[in-house]
Parts: sequence; C-alpha cells; structure tokens
Amino acid sequence: MNNCKEREIRILPAVLEKNSAEAWKKMEMFDSIAPEIQLDVLDGKLVDKISYPYCGLSLKERFGFFRSLKSSELEIHLMLEENMDFIDRFPALLNLAKRVVVQIESRDAETALKTLKNRGLLVGASIMMETNLELLSNYIELLDYVQFMSISKIGVQGSSFDPRVLDRIREFKQKYPKIELAADGGVSSDNMQFLLEAGVRRLAVGSAIFKTEDPVATWKDMSKILTGDK
Repeated sequence: MNNCKEREIRILPAVLEKNSAEAWKKMEMFDSIAPEIQLDVLDGKLVDKISYPYCGLSLKERFGFFRSLKSSELEIHLMLEENMDFIDRFPALLNLAKRVVVQIESRDAETALKTLKNRGLLVGASIMMETNLELLSNYIELLDYVQFMSISKIGVQGSSFDPRVLDRIREFKQKYPKIELAADGGVSSDNMQFLLEAGVRRLAVGSAIFKTEDPVATWKDMSKILTGDK
C-alpha cells in the first residue's frame, strides 16, 4: 500500500474512443502537456459499451506495434469482466503504461492486481457507486491507490456527477487515511473542489475537457483553479 505523504494534485484527460486514430489523436493532443493521460478500455461485458483496443485497431496494432507517448505517463483504466484477457492480448499496449486501474467488480480483480503489481506497475482499484466499500478491504495491501467512480453508470462519458460519492470517499479516507484517492466520472470545474476537500488527489476528466472547443485550454484552466491561479 502506498504510504506517501502529501501528493501532487493531477487532472488526467480521460480518453474513451472506438478506434485507434481517435484515441491516439486525443492522447497525442495532451502528450507533453498533461503529466498523465488515462485511457479507458471497455470490453462490452462488464459494461454494455466497447472501446479501443477491443475494437478499431490499426493494421500495425493488430501485429503488436503500438505508438507511444513522448513524455506523458499513461494510465489504463480497465472496465472489463476479465482483466487477464487484456493483459494477455495487448502486452505491447500494457507496456506503455505506468499505472493500471482495475474495476473491483471484475471476475479476476485479485489475480489481475497481483499480476500487474508483479510486473512493476502502480495498481489501483476502481469501485462503482453501488458497490459496498468493504469489498476494497480484501485487496488493500495490493493497492497503490483507489479510484471512486462518481457517476451511476460507468463507461459513458458525459454522465452527470453523483454527489453521493463524496460521503463514500470521506468514509474510506477515514478508515485508510494514507492511501491515494482518485475520482472518475462527471468531474468538472463545478465539483472538483468538493472532491479535493474530501481527499481526492487524482481527477480523471473526460467530457468536461474533450467536449469543449479547445480541450487543452480547458485542461489548463482547470489546472489553474487547482493551483489558485484563477
């Protein structure tokens, strides 16, 4: 378990696309600008949507040749029924990541977390809004951080922020004050201060960034709010 002291607050542009071209267009847009970028991966089983790389692979990627980011770190958020399927099928893409987040509701969460940890990756568990927080206690010693889904239905960008997550975060932080916390889903400049006050230090932001006219400028404006420059 990660017992670091005060951590840097980060806003991660969250990329969810159905093909390689659009996914990498968004990731490269923020490469060398955002310290970290999150890639959301859906298999159509744990949730009813499917995303890259389970669809839309380029010809080169089908043979295991993936592009890479120049300097930004990649976090992969697995919203999958079977995480080991991704680990086995896409090793070249996995090798690009520094962090991987696994949905605790998946069938093989423990196996996947141990496998990823043994490969030297930082690992997080993501928990849905309706999942009992006690489930996390089974894996806490494996985790570098915990991500709280802050929307009612995962896998869909543009969903509304669910304020119930704030009490869940506070409850968890009271029990595990030293573990790093993240939030994902419906995060925007309207609610991120509440998340920070609850103890979150990592904010995955999708539609609030990418559905604006200038996503990079929006990310920079949100970052300024965090530092008190705006």
